Amino acid sequence: MAFGLLNSIIPSVGQPLILYTGSADKLTVGKVSIASKNSTPARIQLAYEDGASLRYFEYNKKVKYGQTYETQDIHVGAGQKLIVRSDQTDINFFFYGQTISDALHPVRSGVLSHIITTDKQKKSIFTAPLGSQVNATLSVCNMGVEASTATIGVSNAGLNDFDSSEYVEYSKRIEPGQTYTRTDIKIKEGQTIVGFSNRNSKISFVCHGQLFYAVSGLLDSDDKMILGNARITGNLGVGITATSGTKFHVLGDSTFDGAMNLTGNLNTNSELQVKGIRTRLLSDTI
Repeated sequence: MAFGLLNSIIPSVGQPLILYTGSADKLTVGKVSIASKNSTPARIQLAYEDGASLRYFEYNKKVKYGQTYETQDIHVGAGQKLIVRSDQTDINFFFYGQTISDALHPVRSGVLSHIITTDKQKKSIFTAPLGSQVNATLSVCNMGVEASTATIGVSNAGLNDFDSSEYVEYSKRIEPGQTYTRTDIKIKEGQTIVGFSNRNSKISFVCHGQLFYAVSGLLDSDDKMILGNARITGNLGVGITATSGTKFHVLGDSTFDGAMNLTGNLNTNSELQVKGIRTRLLSDTI
């Protein structure tokens, strides 16, 4: 798992450059810090690559000399590319965060969807897939030349089931070149994030986040899934609190499907059955 500084670059003027590419079977969650060492105010763009197009987390955000601007958490999925661009020299982009295993999920985390709205017609931004729970973030950019408003809602089903009681954000004003970020939108299987804007606007909605499934642990589940190694320095009780001096205490039946190596003594207060095609007991006393 990667952790800490993931990459940092200073792009050439006007040229889109890859800041980071998501690792195989991993979700990367991190922030981008943008600092200016140029006396001329710079306009920066931060996007992900969608085929031949760029979809924006930040669009023409102005950064002045000596100023540092930092984004909220951005989610980058396996193979997804985080792109940066600046119209001035000496603008550095610093990406830091961590990777999380995403190998077992039928629908991967990261950038989930994108739409552009130009009027009040409601559009579906993202619907949570079958069996999933989603912790989503919306990066909402004003790509127009005038101040506009963006509205966000969550339908308990599809777009056609959305009603006036389900607004999360109503007519949020966004200036040109500014981004409004709405974090921690939690939806479950079948629920839909909805968005629209005012007439003659140009508002970009990028939905990114993390998906959870039963195979790796749902958000509302008491089950704890460990995909890597685990180390417990204290005592462990399964179905019971481990008794004093006992590292591992199980109440109830246990099943071992693989080989078990025992380097200490085996003590039993009941019958011990050893069954196999061939069993060797190498001992002087039975």
